[in-house]
Amino acid sequence: MKKALLFIPLRLFFLALFFWNVTAVQLHSEESDGVRWFRPVEEGLGRLSFDVEHDRRGLIYVANENGVFEYDGSLLQQVPLPEGTLVTTMMNAEDGYLYLGGEGVIGHLAPDAKGRIDFIRLWQSQADEEQGFLPVLKIFSLDSGKIGFLFEHRLMILEKGEFRILTSNGFLYDAVFNGQDVYLLDSDSGLMKLSGDVFEAIPGGNFFRAHAMIPLPENKLLLLTRDKGALVYDASKALKPGQNPDGAGAFQPLRLEGAEVLRNRIVSTYLSLDQQRHLVALVGAGLFEINLRSMSMIPLNPRFGIQDEEIYRISMDQRGGVWLATSNGVSSVFPFHEIASPAEKEKKESPAFASLIRGMQTIAEDLDLFEGTFFEKTGGVPSLLEYPSTFLILPYEQNALRFLYEANDMHHPEKLKFQTYLEGLEEGWSKWSERRFREYTNLSWRDYRFHVRAQRADGTTSEASTYSFRILPPWYETWWFYASQVGFLLFLLVLAGVVRGYGWGENLSDYIIAVVVLVMFVYLDTQTEVYIEGFAEDVLYIKVLLMVGMGLMIEPLQHLTKRGFARIHIGGDPLLRRYQDELTELGDRIYFVKNMEKAIAKARKKPRPISLILFDFDHFKKINDDYGLECGDAMLVQLANIMRRNARDGDILARYMGEKFIIGLFDLTSEITLHVCERLRHDIENHEFTHDEHKIHLTASFGGARYPDVCAEELSLEALLDEVDEALTEAKERGRNQSVVAPVIKEAA
Repeated sequence: MKKALLFIPLRLFFLALFFWNVTAVQLHSEESDGVRWFRPVEEGLGRLSFDVEHDRRGLIYVANENGVFEYDGSLLQQVPLPEGTLVTTMMNAEDGYLYLGGEGVIGHLAPDAKGRIDFIRLWQSQADEEQGFLPVLKIFSLDSGKIGFLFEHRLMILEKGEFRILTSNGFLYDAVFNGQDVYLLDSDSGLMKLSGDVFEAIPGGNFFRAHAMIPLPENKLLLLTRDKGALVYDASKALKPGQNPDGAGAFQPLRLEGAEVLRNRIVSTYLSLDQQRHLVALVGAGLFEINLRSMSMIPLNPRFGIQDEEIYRISMDQRGGVWLATSNGVSSVFPFHEIASPAEKEKKESPAFASLIRGMQTIAEDLDLFEGTFFEKTGGVPSLLEYPSTFLILPYEQNALRFLYEANDMHHPEKLKFQTYLEGLEEGWSKWSERRFREYTNLSWRDYRFHVRAQRADGTTSEASTYSFRILPPWYETWWFYASQVGFLLFLLVLAGVVRGYGWGENLSDYIIAVVVLVMFVYLDTQTEVYIEGFAEDVLYIKVLLMVGMGLMIEPLQHLTKRGFARIHIGGDPLLRRYQDELTELGDRIYFVKNMEKAIAKARKKPRPISLILFDFDHFKKINDDYGLECGDAMLVQLANIMRRNARDGDILARYMGEKFIIGLFDLTSEITLHVCERLRHDIENHEFTHDEHKIHLTASFGGARYPDVCAEELSLEALLDEVDEALTEAKERGRNQSVVAPVIKEAA
């Protein structure tokens, strides 16, 4: 076998790593007749792709001149690698890891503690060893979980975390495991077999120039040569030492129609579809199918419209789609039904169609909390399943969250729809939407579980993916703060008992006891309010009876607090309960003004952020004109219910005037104020308003203002109302169904 003639073309493939005209690009896809080309156009993915592979979750990985990239059907993300690491080949092993090989380096991908895919280095060559450790040519599986890594002059075998290094004087072109033995193609000795730690030359195995071999049943090999066409090696007929070494018995020519294309060409990669059918890529000629049933070698580039003739790796995903790493990006054939055999397609059905939670972020800080990979332990195998190790506990300050999600369908990701459900907040699934993210703001402290599922265009629905997390209470809702309050109340009771023994302290004791009893009553009222609301079901009479019953619980203490009740005023003005809008049962304008003036007075003494949101329906007059005033009133009632569902404790909700509604909120950032506007706007836009038999879709315009972003020099309710009204007017002038937060910046005409 002529070393120079065989090695030079193969060497050119790797020289492209260094002399290719590199252009920073982004993944861009075009599709025609079931073939999709992913082309580099702007930034990220380079033109030259060395390998393409998928992991056990169904995600696609591309080893590219610009690095390793993960593709979920929509989003392309670069996997962080050590500086200077160039990956040339990959393999999804049975142990679940995706192994990578490159310039004198071997490793695998695994998630870190935040669920981000990271590179775990297993081995790296030393400076004095680099001559023998050029790029890894191939990674392949052996028996008993062992993995082989083929270099130009060496074969490394990974077994139970340890490497064995075997050296060859010649150039190694290919290595395969046929279920019994490891065979190699060597430039000096031809076909060799691994015997222990020794490369044993096969007698008569050097009369051809072979550069690729494919395992066949019954311990046979299909050899693809540059000068003898296709040969079949039968190990059962191998020559014994001392026999005539002409190779006639063990090596037999295979008469393949169209095999003349092999002459003087290099097989860059191959993929077995089943025992009789194999995909083969020839440098400069493209993709071919070798069919041992019809004894033919069929060109596939013209048949499937594949444009690339330089194909460096072939891979098949779980749905039978074939992926090609080429000199001009990545190509795929969806679906590959005409090529993939039923047995192969059935084998590729795992993993199943599933939704993928790709990330969890805080909205205000844009901080990545979870980056989309479940794992049983840090550094373990990526999984579709949620494990306890990924359970996240968040401080209350991070209670505004964004979830990113996708599905492992690479065929038509643009046609996918998604449903979400946040257990702990929502009662059921959302509507189907093409949106690939969901945001939640002002989440209360408790345990949550986020669910997402995907649906294909044909109606197939995926299994739901879940992510569990907990939001801790703020400091003023922690057990120790409640305990300190109880302790303080007990201290006051003791103090009242002490001073009561003195004549001058009787009145002071009565006051202290009255304060303690009233504070306890307010706490009891606050803690039971939710249960009273649920039990009474908005029936005012029942609520009154329950409140009276609670009042009778403190009757034994009333004689101690008689004078105290006359002199101490706790709570807000009771007249405010009268200021209620009869239609919506929200507060009216007077209710809002009184509450906000009280809050602003406190803010002048102790500054705190105050936000106002003013909004109304777009074109509401048309609803009244077309359907009548009764229908319009029904729309306002339903809008009030949407406000209640989105409100926090402490928010001030009111019908301001006509169809205008207003909300007062506290302690929000500017970003969260806008997010609250947008969340309400989306809920109104997606809500189906009903009256009698009418189903009506409405939109609303929102204006927002936040102190101290506005009115910083002189805080007043009138000034805040002017700012929020100007913001609402600007939202309408911009075309309605928008949110604008003051200070208003006029759009250029």
